[in-house]
Amino acid sequence: MEFEILIGSILFALIVGMGSVFLAFLWTAFRVTRLIRPEHRQLDPASVFLCLIPFAGYPVAVWMVQSLAISLRKQFEALGEPDPADSYGLDAGQTWPVGILGIGFFLTFGCLSKLHTMTVFMIGVFIVVGFNGWVNYWWQLGKYKARLKKHFDNLPLTQEELDYADDIREGRPDEQDRW
Repeated sequence: MEFEILIGSILFALIVGMGSVFLAFLWTAFRVTRLIRPEHRQLDPASVFLCLIPFAGYPVAVWMVQSLAISLRKQFEALGEPDPADSYGLDAGQTWPVGILGIGFFLTFGCLSKLHTMTVFMIGVFIVVGFNGWVNYWWQLGKYKARLKKHFDNLPLTQEELDYADDIREGRPDEQDRW
């Protein structure tokens, strides 16, 4: 009885901890999306939080990665800083959903097979690959956020832009996100 309570507590702490880390990741994606000018956005900034929907969050994550990469490419082209060799996070961003899909596949079909050792090994491989891709994608988003923020902080706003954003503090793109 005490063992089950201990295991349940550990699982609960693990789920809450991973959920908090995933929320921090989504918050970074949200902030990057807000920095992209509206005419270059392929997705609404708040739509990144749709990844939290159970089961439906997986296709949303794939869509989010692709839309964010397209938005970043368009924004940097508009700023005159295009890099044809840069995937704008698409490569690393597609790795972590594939890792999640692989884990689900081997959990589902691995239980039906007699190759349990190979199944556990493959799940481990997909966990490592998915986690590595996720951390790499998060790092790239932070790098793009810093580039955009540096560009927009140094860019003086026109009087028209300032008038339009009178009710949004000073009208700077990332001003509201400071905490």
